[in-house]
Order: sequence, then structure tokens, then C-alpha cells
Amino acid sequence: MFRTKFSEDIFRNKYAHKGAETWAKLCEVLVEDVCGDLMSKDDKSQLIRYMQDMKFIPGGRYLYYAGRDAKYFNNCYLLHAEADTRQDWADLSWKAESCLMTGGGSVSITLFTALVGVLLVARGAQLADLSPRWKWSMRLADVLCKAGLVVVLSTLVLTTSTVTLNSF
Repeated sequence: MFRTKFSEDIFRNKYAHKGAETWAKLCEVLVEDVCGDLMSKDDKSQLIRYMQDMKFIPGGRYLYYAGRDAKYFNNCYLLHAEADTRQDWADLSWKAESCLMTGGGSVSITLFTALVGVLLVARGAQLADLSPRWKWSMRLADVLCKAGLVVVLSTLVLTTSTVTLNSF
């Protein structure tokens, strides 16, 4: 089925699990998980054949979560502040940190006021010349970038610690 031992090893180590031990079974489970009643039985059968023949291969996160309890198919987030208030900016910060710490993925935040401030600074305006709203949103953007970095570094440290502990 697999063209190389390397690709078979990737399947076995990353995607195969109880209930989806073979590529054929994983394809069936994935189509049922994702498509359910959204496709006819014939269309699902055809999609399964395409996948089994490797004419169509879904993204890795779909392969990984097929048949598993947790489903993180979409792990990219787009957030924005609903209102330009301190409370809403704090809520935005909480949402961004929650996204980074619970489901993984990347976070994009629409910070229009920060963007305007960055453009003004780029055109020669001093930070002191900007309105408090622009200064605040630029600072928040910096805080969120640093929070994301801390989460990533913490994950790397935990992963490295786990690998180190499991090596002995």
C-alpha cells in the first residue's frame, strides 16, 4: 500500500490507532467522521476509494483526529476586539491566551488601531504623538506576541523534558 517504509512508519507512528489500524480503515473512519450525513453513500464510497488509492489525501490533522474523541480539525483562530475598551482588550487577551494554551494552533488578531499606529510611526510620527488608543493597542499586540512566545517555549521545554525523562 505505502510506497516506502518511511511513509508506512509515519502512518504507523502518527496516524494509526485502535479502530483505524490500517490505511483503508483510517480512510473509512475519516470520511464517516467528517462527512457523516452530508454526502450520499455512493459519494462517500467514492471518496474512500480515492483516499485508499492515495489520489486524495486530507491534511494531517484530519488523518490524526479521525476516530479519536478529541477533534481539533480547525486549529487556527482569528480574533478581534468587539469594542475599543480596556475590558474588551483584556477579554481579547484572555481569548488569545486560551487559544494558545488549550487547542494549539495559530492566532491572528485584527488590531486595526495597532496597524494604524505602526503605519504612522513608520511615516515618522513619534510614539508620544499617537493617541492613547493606538499606544494601547500596540502594547497589547506586543504583550500577545510575548504570551504566544512563552506558550511555545513552555511547550518546547515540556516536550524536551518528556523526551529527556523517557530516554533514561
